[in-house]
Amino acid sequence: MKKILRILLVCIIIGILLLTFQNAEGTVRLSEGLRLWLDRLGFHMSFHTIRSNAHFVLYFILGLILSMYGLQVGWNRKIILLTGIIFGMFDEGIKVFLPTREFDILDLLRDWIGVGFALVIVIFLSRNHNKDRNSKETDVV
Repeated sequence: MKKILRILLVCIIIGILLLTFQNAEGTVRLSEGLRLWLDRLGFHMSFHTIRSNAHFVLYFILGLILSMYGLQVGWNRKIILLTGIIFGMFDEGIKVFLPTREFDILDLLRDWIGVGFALVIVIFLSRNHNKDRNSKETDVV
């Protein structure tokens, strides 16, 4: 399981960085395409809403994978959260040096909230899973 999570972690990190280095036209095309696709499914959202929520969604996915991997390898919650926060700062900080991108504190906050929310969910689910497993083992004995 650790190997799969490690591969998924590398993939989401590469995906986020590819989106960061994407030129402005590519970003607009991708966001508009996603908006049109969601519109056809009955979810009507503005272009700005799509762009803003993309940060939360991507970092939520990163947070899920990072949390599951971190717990598998024995990291404590602070290390998992700090790793997600630092990556978000790195990703958003790169934009300062890219001519068609800009640093946005609100995007950074969305990144951090996505990672934090994912960590809370993974911890909650893992605690419930462990409680269920412990109660089943007690029932057997």
